[in-house]
Amino acid sequence: IPDVFGQVYTFCFEDRDEGDYDLNDIVIKAVRMDATHVKYSIEACGGTDKVYLRNIGGKLLNEDTELHALFNATGVVNVGSSHVDAVSEIIEVDPSFSFADKKDIFYIYNATTGKEIHIAEMGEDPHAIMIPGDFRYPLEGTCIKDAYPAFINWSKDRTSDIDWYIDPEIAVKVHKQSAFVFE
Repeated sequence: IPDVFGQVYTFCFEDRDEGDYDLNDIVIKAVRMDATHVKYSIEACGGTDKVYLRNIGGKLLNEDTELHALFNATGVVNVGSSHVDAVSEIIEVDPSFSFADKKDIFYIYNATTGKEIHIAEMGEDPHAIMIPGDFRYPLEGTCIKDAYPAFINWSKDRTSDIDWYIDPEIAVKVHKQSAFVFE
């Protein structure tokens, strides 16, 4: 299925296996602008671990830049509650690029733990997910299964509760829908 130009895709990462499982340690929103350009915006950068992007080739968003450093921070940064702007970059991609193709998707590297965190495969415990839309991710410290109770069913069987992310159970425990701004 081809990517839809202008569609927001939200990527949510938990940076540690033993974390709080709020899936907001790194939140990146991506938009396929046209056949050869994708806009990536870092919306949240939690924790204090040193975290880097991998499989992305931007001038600003690249494999050598620690993500907290982009915000001149060492701790939790959240665009919605930290009163800071998202860090964004438009990156040129091959016309065959697809958010559905694992080889094209970025992932994070936690230099503190030495672990890579990729989008979960079928049957894996999800520590990284991609949501097609402007997802209202949980607030810091709110486990995703508390904010979205159907998440656990979906994570066990991806054909079950496929719309788990549409309406949070605890509205005050998720970030308000953001208005994604195009450059």
